[in-house]
Amino acid sequence: VSPAEAARKSALATGLLTRYEELDISLLPYEIEITVEVARSRIVTWMNESNWYWTAYVAGSFGFFSLFAATAYSGGFLLNECLTAIQGFEIEEDADCDRYLALVMDYARLVSELGARTRGQTERGILMPKPQAAEAAPLLELLKARSMEVLLVNRGRHATLEADVAARLREHVAPAFDVFLSLVGDDYVKSAPENCGMSQYPNGAEIYAALVKFNTTLNITPSEVHAIGLERMAQVRHAMAEVRALEQFTGDDQAY
Repeated sequence: VSPAEAARKSALATGLLTRYEELDISLLPYEIEITVEVARSRIVTWMNESNWYWTAYVAGSFGFFSLFAATAYSGGFLLNECLTAIQGFEIEEDADCDRYLALVMDYARLVSELGARTRGQTERGILMPKPQAAEAAPLLELLKARSMEVLLVNRGRHATLEADVAARLREHVAPAFDVFLSLVGDDYVKSAPENCGMSQYPNGAEIYAALVKFNTTLNITPSEVHAIGLERMAQVRHAMAEVRALEQFTGDDQAY
């Protein structure tokens, strides 16, 4: 999740788009033409990863953009998914021990990269909204505790593995979390903005609009999406009112 990785993916996407432009998709069957057009929209978005990096980044290989690493649906999701994958690693021979230790080190590097991005955002004045910022440190404390528990396992006949893992947790994983935690402490929360929304961040409105198209594959604006949401919620509230009437419930939506 580093700037270098974002730049690599953007360069790769630029090359893919060049190859795409050489295609005459009108010659393709309709279903394949639509698929290729969806792929093109993904490529165009990937091209922007480097330019967008400090405002919105891709959390690992899962393909979704998020703003801040120290949140549940960004770094929290990514680290938990990694822990689940590492937890399922089977050790059947001595060489697997080295592979497992390498995974632990990769995990420590990932935590460090998430912290480095948070530091870079702070240096650029890009901070989480205050309500979100207040939850960052508790989340990281929980992730640190889970990491130390999940990664340190008894691997049976491989007698030295547990000690080797413990050393790497102590010397690499825990310090990476500690640095990350230091970046979202009290001073960070005090400096965090009161307002929410991407438009307050560099190129936020532009990125949000692009991500609407990326996630819906439709030529639709954020305002139109918001209007659809309001209309849908009005329908839900109307249906709830009908149910309340049938049940002769006299309270409001919240009470119901």
